[in-house]
Amino acid sequence: MTQQPLSFSVAVVLVFVNAIIWLVFATSLAGPWHPAMPEGGVIRGVMAILGYLTAGVLIVLAILLVRRSRIAYYLTLSLLVVITIAIVVDQFGIPDLVVLIITVIPFPLLIKDRRWYFGEEDDTTPRA
Repeated sequence: MTQQPLSFSVAVVLVFVNAIIWLVFATSLAGPWHPAMPEGGVIRGVMAILGYLTAGVLIVLAILLVRRSRIAYYLTLSLLVVITIAIVVDQFGIPDLVVLIITVIPFPLLIKDRRWYFGEEDDTTPRA
């Protein structure tokens, strides 16, 4: 087994950062700290719960990525696409751009390291 590529490590760290962002977002919704949402209400509560669930799933997926789980690889890519779409179709501002960048960067990094992740032979390896 070869050493873990730096780009893979960066991707996993960014998935963890994304989870932290979702935790902060959900907590701001659960409390009175989100400036754009009126206090109380079912929508605010549902959004907070979904934010906590998203953060939890991202943390589990990041841990499973480090363990090189095949299903975690595909689920992580899928969840990153869903989060990206959700960010783009919502109202868009500077904070959304930052979160979008943090969400999008792991995708090509994980794709780039797919052969290493699945333990496949690299095409650049000379053959006898």
